[in-house]
Amino acid sequence: MTNRTAYNVWNFSPSQILEPDWNKNLTHHIFYNNYVVQQAASLGTRLNFPKDFHLILGGRYTQSTTNGSVYYETFNGNPDGEYAKNREVKKNKLIPYIGLTYDLTPNTSLYASHTEIFKPQSFRNIKGEILDPIVGKNQEIGVKSELFDHRLNASLALFNIEQQNRPLTDSRNINYYIAEGKVRSRGIDIEVSGKVTDDLAIFAGYTFNKSKYLQTESSRYLAGSNFSKHTPEHIFRMYTQYQLPSIFDKWSTGMGVSTQTETSSLYDIHQGGYTLWNANLRYTYSENLSFNLIGENLTNKRYYENNRMRMNGGNNFLGEPRSMLFRVDWKY
Repeated sequence: MTNRTAYNVWNFSPSQILEPDWNKNLTHHIFYNNYVVQQAASLGTRLNFPKDFHLILGGRYTQSTTNGSVYYETFNGNPDGEYAKNREVKKNKLIPYIGLTYDLTPNTSLYASHTEIFKPQSFRNIKGEILDPIVGKNQEIGVKSELFDHRLNASLALFNIEQQNRPLTDSRNINYYIAEGKVRSRGIDIEVSGKVTDDLAIFAGYTFNKSKYLQTESSRYLAGSNFSKHTPEHIFRMYTQYQLPSIFDKWSTGMGVSTQTETSSLYDIHQGGYTLWNANLRYTYSENLSFNLIGENLTNKRYYENNRMRMNGGNNFLGEPRSMLFRVDWKY
């Protein structure tokens, strides 16, 4: 039930919005019952070959059954009583996994992997039929290395993910879904973590992601357009933790930053790029007891969460404002 009462979010009082008369104004009262049952068995092995090659083979055999029902107690404001059972969907799928690594040096390895995607779903189309499972593939190649006498770990990965049968709202009726074509995400992920010195630890990561429709079945979502507009194209994160020296060695302090580029939504609601700053201060009283002061979003940046379904007047959720947390940790 939609309530279009306007109110000021900064001095909102619950009494501004009256509770609806549920018996009088109820247009639709529909009970949905959906279930997904899966049975699976997994098996994997690792084979070592000469010249520093390693092969990882695995697989998961899944039997999936999806079903459910709909009961219309009230429809268009009138008693109904209709009961409908969904089309039962049974799927058997062997999901393979293969990975190959090569030890370039004692501290550096190259790798490549391939696996498939199989995800049963309970969304229904306008005929009341359950959509077929989401299927696809996930491929990755990259390099991992240990640097500076194993003090620092670094990795670089190129990834490619393709999916079919993703549920998208049917433009004819927003209560139902369609399995909308084929999509792809492709990009790069870089991470560095570990200790720069005995006292300074660091984590830094960067992700580039490009998503698009490869194939669609409607004029609303065009082939070649971005299917995941709520996902930032660029994300950067960095966190540090520094152990103070000498007589202050029980104290440590940290700083973090995360930044992302602009996003949008299925309904073209724009969110500009933004940066968040965090910090913490830690006092270690003993091996078992420590005290932590944690500050997040220190500049009190106002932003909206990345929400795929944002629209004018709905699904607009503000991100967490500035916050301070005092935490006591005790280890047994």
